[in-house]
Amino acid sequence: MIEIKNRWTGTVIFRSESATTTREALEEAVRSGASLEYANLGYANLGYANLESANLESANLGYANLARANLARANLASANLARANLGYAN
Repeated sequence: MIEIKNRWTGTVIFRSESATTTREALEEAVRSGASLEYANLGYANLGYANLESANLESANLGYANLARANLARANLASANLARANLGYAN
């Protein structure tokens, strides 16, 4: 089980019973239409993740690996991307 939590309050935003990695849980959340606003994803390995149209507004993605991730139409307004690896990300 993997939980994605709010970066400020620590409350659970999304819980996956089947995912074994944060990337899998995040993709499952995006597919289900869950809002990931304020998600704490700092230092997460999200390389090659399909985050198309994800709502990541104000999310913490600091130091996250987003190399080759699909971020097309993702809402990254006010997101923390400090030191995130965005190499070849879409």
